[in-house]
Amino acid sequence: MSEVATIKFGGEVLEITNPRNVQPVSADLYTECRHYNGIACFSFAAIITEGEAKPRAETVARIRLSLAGAADLRNALDEMLKGLMPGKETAN
Repeated sequence: MSEVATIKFGGEVLEITNPRNVQPVSADLYTECRHYNGIACFSFAAIITEGEAKPRAETVARIRLSLAGAADLRNALDEMLKGLMPGKETAN
């Protein structure tokens, strides 16, 4: 199991590894965004078009996060998008 990187979490330094060789996926849309019993549930899909066949959305990833983890993800996305989408500010 090779170390990919480290991250600080709750005062501990954790090794980030990839023993299952998880590959990146591309998603075009999200198909699930809900919470249940303190867990945020997200699913993502890629739009598949093959020749003359009707396009379909194929699930490529299903993610489950604690609500705290989902809030951290929201904050990280917000910070990333602020620099990419100038003028997109929210009123206080």
